[in-house]
Amino acid sequence: MKKAFAAIAVLLVLLTLVGVGYRYFFASMLCLPKGDPVGSYASPYSDARLEVYRVDGGATTDTAIRGCAVFDSGKQKNIYWNYHESEADVQWLDAETVQINGTVLNIYHDVFDFRRQ
Repeated sequence: MKKAFAAIAVLLVLLTLVGVGYRYFFASMLCLPKGDPVGSYASPYSDARLEVYRVDGGATTDTAIRGCAVFDSGKQKNIYWNYHESEADVQWLDAETVQINGTVLNIYHDVFDFRRQ
């Protein structure tokens, strides 16, 4: 009986750790590495701006680009995360829409994460 209880407890702990790891390190863009600043692109149409960072993957992985929308309220939202990129071509299309390396995103509703493509 004690062995069965211990096995169930270990299984629950492992499942919890896997779930938390998946949520914060894969399913979410909350825990992305900061990276080095590439540029800040203010919207000519609104008070938002896009902060772009280059993330060096080290010796074993390539660089990635992270784009973070920054709003007047101080709120920040990662909206772009793409692997195998080292530069960012950013163009604002209107007050809510930005194009990053050919990907068009609404800064309030959309996100692009290469891990989900």
